Amino acid sequence: MGINHLKRPELPPLEARCPLPSRKMAIYTSLIEQLNATDDEIARVRVMGHEISHALAEHTRERMSVAYSTGAATTIAAIALGAGYDPMSAVTLWDEMGKVGGGRQPEFFSAHPSPEHRAEALRELGAKVQPLYLEAKAHPPAPARHVNLTGSPGVTRKYSHSPKLVAMRGCAAFALIFVLAGCAAVRSYDSELTSTLGQASAGNLDGAIKTLQANNPLPDKDLLYFFELGMLQRYSQRYDKSQKAWQSALAQIEAPKTMLDFGASLVRGASSYVVGDKLRTYEPRDYEKVMLTTHMAMNFLAEGKFESARVAIKQTHELEASIAQARAKQLAEVEKEAKKRGAVTNYKQLNGYPVKIIDNPEVNALRNGYQSALSHYLAGFIYEALGELSLAAPGYRLAAELQPNKPLLEQGLAGLEERTRPVADDGMVDVLFIVSSGSAPPIKPQQVHLPVPVNQRMLFVPISFPVLVPSRRNEMPMSVTVTGAQRLPLTRITSIDLMARRSLKDEMPSIMLRATVRSTTSAVLQYEAQRHGSQQAGPALGTAAVIATSLLSTADDRTWRTLPGEIAVARARLPPGEHHVTVQTPYGDQRTRVRVSGRYAVLDFRVLSSQLFVQAPRENHQ
Repeated sequence: MGINHLKRPELPPLEARCPLPSRKMAIYTSLIEQLNATDDEIARVRVMGHEISHALAEHTRERMSVAYSTGAATTIAAIALGAGYDPMSAVTLWDEMGKVGGGRQPEFFSAHPSPEHRAEALRELGAKVQPLYLEAKAHPPAPARHVNLTGSPGVTRKYSHSPKLVAMRGCAAFALIFVLAGCAAVRSYDSELTSTLGQASAGNLDGAIKTLQANNPLPDKDLLYFFELGMLQRYSQRYDKSQKAWQSALAQIEAPKTMLDFGASLVRGASSYVVGDKLRTYEPRDYEKVMLTTHMAMNFLAEGKFESARVAIKQTHELEASIAQARAKQLAEVEKEAKKRGAVTNYKQLNGYPVKIIDNPEVNALRNGYQSALSHYLAGFIYEALGELSLAAPGYRLAAELQPNKPLLEQGLAGLEERTRPVADDGMVDVLFIVSSGSAPPIKPQQVHLPVPVNQRMLFVPISFPVLVPSRRNEMPMSVTVTGAQRLPLTRITSIDLMARRSLKDEMPSIMLRATVRSTTSAVLQYEAQRHGSQQAGPALGTAAVIATSLLSTADDRTWRTLPGEIAVARARLPPGEHHVTVQTPYGDQRTRVRVSGRYAVLDFRVLSSQLFVQAPRENHQ
């Protein structure tokens, strides 16, 4: 990659870009001149290193929100140290940027969130490695070498590299892996979505959307952004915008991988064998894929578009088939890799991990983590409404098999013939009520110390594993009452909470495999640091071990949070016209008015804390 210093007076004064189409890095001379930066500060530490990370992580293709928390600050200090530059220069450079920026956010950081504790974190972590830098600087090497780093003819600067500094490059190895994988490891997705859900629960959907957008400021949005945005737009009854967001998510899921994508994914995937799973490119969980197309079908039903809903629900079943094949293939690959590496994949051996959350009778009763009775019952209802009885029957049958011993689901198939007889058209509307509540369970990290034997010594390495926080079942509505007289008990048809737990259970062998490899890598670093403690490489290896532990400390907390936790259904035949509907919830009765027409209709109610969001055709909802 080439480096150019460019003079562009018409551009904002403080700027650097990478990569350019020519695969060069551009650092504008105004950045150096206005800051009066030293060699350590000039982009070598803060700017060049940052822009290189954009190129390596391909942020022009997959932009991510950058939060400079402790992990990112560690990376900056480590890269500086490993390269032989003063790690504290990152702090002084940021101070100068703030002064020149006149109190506003400089252009260089315009697409980078700027937490208030950034300078403090950099100063704290820089101080930790500063003694190593000073000690190495006190032992200069023999002859120095001259390197032209300015790009100007005839201008050279002297740079020295002692054996101590060479040893320090071990510290930068982990930092480089971190940079290669992007900045996801320092992002608290759970915190972001807790804030977003809080605003939605208060009825402030526009505020929730603005919060979501503020947490994802860069132009190229990731998959989870479209998941969450589509759901928030759905609650707002902006179905066209909801479908647009979800189509973008579906396009990312279905997009064929180019060689560039494969290479980037490979780097991030490889990095998760050394650092945390959060550095992996986010792969939607199986149930998230199925719920995506199921909710797209529900959007169409809310607009009365049964034909379009048919297409989406058919796509759901095609996804199920592809997921089944992929899951079997992945399991075989994990078993093969674990055998080759001698890795343990049995999560039940994790001392201190709450195994019962993902391994209990309710979770084990599910066939898998992606087939839902809701999707198949909905398929039966759609096909029945369109007169395709031969397709409706399998949908109802599978729904009853997935959730056995539930009369409402069993009646879907048993009463199909009677409901569709010509003489059965009595002018009534067959109404399917869908009531969803709560939110998908968040993921919290839990640290477990894994024992790793290294050269006849047992070392204990802290590794963070994901733990699902189960939804509160007592939030699920109990019944709906129509026009003040007809009370319809709700039948729970799908628990996304249980599906999420089953999915995590199925993913645990892969998670365990990567954790075993990471713990071994970290243990070797610790061992070597202790063994060489009195030698020149000792401090560097010790720092590398500290950095490694820091990067291992966070589990992947990303998941589609605006999904409901529980979904229940009821079904009734109602006369066409306006009806008053009351949903009985633990927070009190929620009331609304709907108008139904035609032979079939779907009324979808979303209970989120004390809020009730109604999804129904506009002419049917008031």
